[in-house]
Amino acid sequence: MNRIIKYIPVLLLIPFLFASCAGDKIRTQKDSGKPGIVHFSLVSSLRASGQEGRVLPTPALDRERNIDKLYAVVFRTSSGLHYKTIACTKTASGSDTYEFDNEKSGDFYFFLVANPDATLEAALKAGPTTPADLGKLIATQTPGEDAQANNFLMTSERVNVAVKSKQSTTIPDPIKLVRLAARFDFYNKIDGLVIDKITFSKRYTSSHLFAQVNQMDGLTSTTDKVYEGTLFENGALKATIYSYETDIRNETFFTIEATYKGVKLKPEYVRLENFVIKRNHLYNIILHELGGAVNPDDDPHHTFGKLKYEIKVADWEEMGSVGISEDDVQRPLIVEYDAELPNAPYMNPYLKDSQKNIYTATKEATEVMLHVHTFVREGSLSFAESYTPEAGVTLTEVGRSHKDPATGQITRTYKLALPMQSNYVSISKLNGAGKLATPEFKDIPLVAKNFSGMTSKEFTVKHGRPKMPVEFLATAPLNPDGTGFATIGNKVSEIGYFKHKDEAVPRFANCEIGGVNYHMPTDMGELGSLVARADRNGFLIGEGNTVHESKTSAWEYILFPNWYNLQASGKTIPPVVLASDFRTDKANKVTYAIRFKPANNTIFGKAMVTAYRFQWHGDFNHVAENDGEVHSYFKITCRYLGPSWNGTVEDLATEAFWSNHNEHDVSRTLYAMGMLNSHFADEGGPDSRLGKEAIILSSKRQTENSRRAYVAFLTRDSWHSTGAVSADSETFPIWLLSND
Repeated sequence: MNRIIKYIPVLLLIPFLFASCAGDKIRTQKDSGKPGIVHFSLVSSLRASGQEGRVLPTPALDRERNIDKLYAVVFRTSSGLHYKTIACTKTASGSDTYEFDNEKSGDFYFFLVANPDATLEAALKAGPTTPADLGKLIATQTPGEDAQANNFLMTSERVNVAVKSKQSTTIPDPIKLVRLAARFDFYNKIDGLVIDKITFSKRYTSSHLFAQVNQMDGLTSTTDKVYEGTLFENGALKATIYSYETDIRNETFFTIEATYKGVKLKPEYVRLENFVIKRNHLYNIILHELGGAVNPDDDPHHTFGKLKYEIKVADWEEMGSVGISEDDVQRPLIVEYDAELPNAPYMNPYLKDSQKNIYTATKEATEVMLHVHTFVREGSLSFAESYTPEAGVTLTEVGRSHKDPATGQITRTYKLALPMQSNYVSISKLNGAGKLATPEFKDIPLVAKNFSGMTSKEFTVKHGRPKMPVEFLATAPLNPDGTGFATIGNKVSEIGYFKHKDEAVPRFANCEIGGVNYHMPTDMGELGSLVARADRNGFLIGEGNTVHESKTSAWEYILFPNWYNLQASGKTIPPVVLASDFRTDKANKVTYAIRFKPANNTIFGKAMVTAYRFQWHGDFNHVAENDGEVHSYFKITCRYLGPSWNGTVEDLATEAFWSNHNEHDVSRTLYAMGMLNSHFADEGGPDSRLGKEAIILSSKRQTENSRRAYVAFLTRDSWHSTGAVSADSETFPIWLLSND
């Protein structure tokens, strides 16, 4: 949900000072009334000036100002200890003047408490020993349940008084009462939007009598409250939603369920980000725009129904422009950060807004630029206290801090240097239960702080990446004698052709070449890690009529080559279901894809998310075996993206993406070496598929006695990993995968 946060400068109410201050004045004057009597008045603004029927924000209403009971909690100035709690009486009907009988003369100070319930009233009368004890009393009465609430709990700041022995005493300055509750008003300014329901989550229904700092954990009384959309009148829901204050930022949020011109929207959230909810403040939440397409069918890839809103904060009484500026209230506590990857700038858009984890997307030595944003004064960035940097890991500040003249935001930039990782991040480790474990990146924990250290955000830079499936694939097929790999990948005389059952499987299903262990792809799952499968309605790669030009969240059933050694040791690893997005540009002979997104709760989450580019080049005409060379080929290029990627396939479906920052891309070229098969003699000889297609042969047949083996077919019209071919008399080039 997009939001704009604005402030009417807030009257920040500091309820009282527990200790006496040298600058306090004893505000008294002589009066001819009864000795021991203390007279005082309440501020005139407690009289209501707003009306229930107004649509625009209004000051407090009559019922919100109502005083049913009023007590003075009196303390001795000399000792600071409780003297007594005294009921106050109104001196005249309809007035705002009150009095209480102190009975004794001397120097005292008191706090007013209005509308306590029976439980709190008993606690007040029992006598809190000190002002601190008074402040820590917990009120459990309602903060205001609905549009009829009139029992709002209120307090005053400390009032000093010298009670004389021979006359009554009058406090010359009116005393202001402050409600403990905060109020939230909603205004729907979007034509065609109907609010069905608002849910207030974690609404505080208990409060300390006076604000306490970092002591609200004990206030466990929070509830969720639902407000039906029928409560809106003329586009406004006001003077109905109340809560007590909080001391945790970002905790307060509302869930809005709405309908726009007959279309049900997904539930949206209004979050009071960077706000600590303050007592006696009015939070006006104005819904002013509906983002996204007007009709969700216009563009299925465009977000529909994003509510945009602004929040205006005002003192509940005056609604005026007095008090403390935004910098004084909110900005000193803000600390945010973002990151940039010089080796992968295409990742930068997804590393903003204080991401909890920042992935480097490489195992090479690299640098991460980290920017810490604060206001008022410079913030800082450091390693977490529990972390001892290993060799090659350094954090240094770069240049001087910069202040944005328009926003006042101050930015400090740091460079985190990271060494090359000797190993890839493993996705094949097992946990104690014998299941695949969560991948372990190299973690560098960091802490960003505001200038005072009062606000901090912990996050982790995660270095390294897993090995991509294409990296397991040999760079060429086997040579004719099967003892090594072809040195010229498109020359027929350099390529070995082998029968599946009699030659390929016995020799190459699991073999060693040049001191490295290899294997043939085991089945469709492992073939699918290289080339996408076909779906029920067509293909995902190629330029034929049956190829989808666009396919989002295509399900794939994948066995990663990373798991071969586990399978070879007897461990059963079922295929994992993943989702991939494809876009095909048939005119330019290329398919782009984001592959291996989690389609369910896979243990490795987004750790294998990879960008793919599938290309086909040449005329794909038949080449006779004795002509010697094939010039049509298929090319697979991969770039690791990882968990930080939050873009779409359109973001990488451009040659600009692939032509820049590609030094760590991995590619394999497969020439259209076809297969040799005497059954095709009537179509031009045993080499009739030479020059037209490439085949990646697996070691598995469809059934034990089947003549057909699983293969990946690559042709100009379509690529897919769900093929099968008669494999008794045919001979095939052999592509191997490394075991590690």
